[in-house]
Amino acid sequence: MTAPVQWKILFEDGERRTVLMRYEPGAVIPRHRHVGDEQIFVLEGSVSDDTGTCAAGDYARRPPGCVHTVRSTGGALVLAAMSGGTESVPDGRS
Repeated sequence: MTAPVQWKILFEDGERRTVLMRYEPGAVIPRHRHVGDEQIFVLEGSVSDDTGTCAAGDYARRPPGCVHTVRSTGGALVLAAMSGGTESVPDGRS
């Protein structure tokens, strides 16, 4: 069983939302495509995806159409701002 990711929606207005995400150690968000963009700021720990690792204090932006799997080996607390939703993408496909 995969470790969980807990979400708390801080703001939501139609397709825009701001979410506080707590990744337990070993957590994985399965491969998905962003319909809109995603911006993250890592508050604690680190998260990794297909483009690399973001540690505490790092900011990253994923443009619309971005496909990735997100993992946190040691756990993390992340503030994310997103527009649009996401679509599941099978592993190995983009």
